[in-house]
Parts: sequence; C-alpha cells; structure tokens
Amino acid sequence: MDDTGGTSGDGARTTAANCVAFVGATGGAGTTRCTLEVAAALAADGADVGVFDAAFATQGLAAHVEGQIAPDLTALLTDEADAPLSDGLTTLDVAVPGRIAVCPAFAPFERFARAKTPDAARRLETRLTAAAERFDHVLVDVPPIAANQAIAAVNAADRAVVVAPGTTRGADAVQRMRTRLTHVGAEADLVV
Repeated sequence: MDDTGGTSGDGARTTAANCVAFVGATGGAGTTRCTLEVAAALAADGADVGVFDAAFATQGLAAHVEGQIAPDLTALLTDEADAPLSDGLTTLDVAVPGRIAVCPAFAPFERFARAKTPDAARRLETRLTAAAERFDHVLVDVPPIAANQAIAAVNAADRAVVVAPGTTRGADAVQRMRTRLTHVGAEADLVV
C-alpha cells in the first residue's frame, strides 16, 4: 500500500484510491495486457489492486481467470445489480506481496448488450466508486470510447491512459481517442 492512504478498522479505505482507465485507441491495442501488467507491478509493490473489464465485447480479462465466472461485471450491472461487489471479484494467483482482484466480463451477447445501457453505465460508475473505497488502486480495461460503459469508466476514473499500437494506425487512433475523450469531458493523461 502507498503511504497516502489506509484503512479503517472495518477494512474500508480512509482515502480515495487512484482509479485509472486504460482506454484502447483501437481494438487489439493490448489494453488488457497493459492493464494487467500495471496491476502486477503495483501488487509487486504491496498494493491491493482491483481490475475491472469494461471491454464487454472482447471479454479479455476472463481469459486470466480459472474456473467459473459468476457473476461477471455485466451481471453486477444488470441482473444482479443488488449483489455485493465482492461477489464478482476473483483474486488472481500471483506470487506478489499485494493482491490483484479482477472483475471480468464474461456474458452472452444479450446481457452484455443490456450492460451497455445508460442505466447500467451509471451503475458501473457507482461500482467503480465503491471499488475505489476498498482498493489501493482501481484499474479499468476500457474499449475505444464508443459506448456508454466506456464513457462511464472514463468518468469514474481519476486519470485516463490511452493504449495504442506503435504504428501509423495507432498514432492516428490516438488523435481520434484524444478527441473523443475531450468530447466526454476527459483527457489523456498518458499514451502508451
């Protein structure tokens, strides 16, 4: 844990966590991998890290979880909106002093479509705010800004990192993503 925050006796955070949205400039930019690598680095330093998968269509974070995923993040935003956040968290088995708890998306098309509605997007913001109270860091794997859940993730985050491939296509996509972030009242704090 960093020295700027702590927990109260009941385990709740006494200061806000650092919430960062990792936004893909394009599909296939490596956003999931980048998000998990940052989570691993933070956990290696002893941090308690929550990672959330707002990329409902690709569901990349689910590939890193063994066993059944129930409920997933889309269920926590729709059918199981009243369930505690802890129901959707799985701790990754990594040999580090800290912890990486992930909340993947793993849903049929019908449910992830419902998880993209404006009401579900508002619930995502609420879930991320709640996560910020229990983790040292909250990282969100976000698809390119083109849907409600991506906008909600960026709105809930303190910072946005744009992830792009190191190609001409990636450079062009970064400029588009910077513009989209501006349109939703955010900005790119870093491009990787």
